[in-house]
Amino acid sequence: MQTHHGNLSWDRRRTEKKRRLSQAAAFANGRVVPSTDIVPFLEALIAPGDRVVLEGNNQKQADFLSRSLAQVDPTKVNGLHMVIPSVSRAEHLDLFERGVARKLDFSYAGTQSLRISQLLEDGQLEIGAIHTYIELYARLYVDLTPNVVLVAGFKADRAGNLRTIDWTDHEARMRQLLDRYYGKGGYTLKPARDPGGLTRALRAYFKGDIGVIDKLPVETTGTPFQRSVWRALRKIRRGRTISYAELARRIGKPKAVRAAGLANGQNPISIVVPCHRVIGSNGTLTGYGGGLPRKKWLLEHEGALREASP
Repeated sequence: MQTHHGNLSWDRRRTEKKRRLSQAAAFANGRVVPSTDIVPFLEALIAPGDRVVLEGNNQKQADFLSRSLAQVDPTKVNGLHMVIPSVSRAEHLDLFERGVARKLDFSYAGTQSLRISQLLEDGQLEIGAIHTYIELYARLYVDLTPNVVLVAGFKADRAGNLRTIDWTDHEARMRQLLDRYYGKGGYTLKPARDPGGLTRALRAYFKGDIGVIDKLPVETTGTPFQRSVWRALRKIRRGRTISYAELARRIGKPKAVRAAGLANGQNPISIVVPCHRVIGSNGTLTGYGGGLPRKKWLLEHEGALREASP
């Protein structure tokens, strides 16, 4: 049903999303897009003036996405408002030189800082704001909501058991853990559409249904000690946090606090096996493989941050 008030359509964004997906479907096999078709797929999906989040790390998916977006035809895709947490690759700024993008919100630039200043001087780039990471992630849910964004990648086995999940800018770490636990060449990664309902479950989690991940099937290798730690992590109730000392106590080895912490950090199934729910005894967030801003966001999302402080 479509409701109008004068010239206002209340389902405009939904209708536009359907139109774009229909247009881009010509380059996809279900939800899988062949890498050879990624450029025309992006040209069909992204509209001029869109706000687009692009992962800023130099891992494989970020590398592929940034190179692919830099190859689109600027007569078809232009004037983009880019949100790039870390401007770390040359092609991030190629987007502005080619006229594909116009505006940039970011947190860190590093070696690309000089080039940003040159693009500013030449009038090829406009800066929205320079943020802290936490501020930038928060604004994605307020006034920097993107039209296109990639959040996380995960792998399941043929039986639908979740084997690994990680953030897209940490794909190298994810592959390193897979190599460690299954051996190089001991596994094959193949694309699949919503294996075991995992895609739908993770979408529901990020939309606010925290409990949906509690019953997702997981399967891991690792030492008996590591697996005991990971089993204990799944028993931490949503909206709660525990300390590393408590984690060691729960597996029956109260003196193995350091070892429990190491096993927690080697967890291959982020979010679903909630290693982010373990904090320091003094309430500090301590470390997290995906970065402390993400750990803080996850705990806020789950309603547990009142127990922790950054």
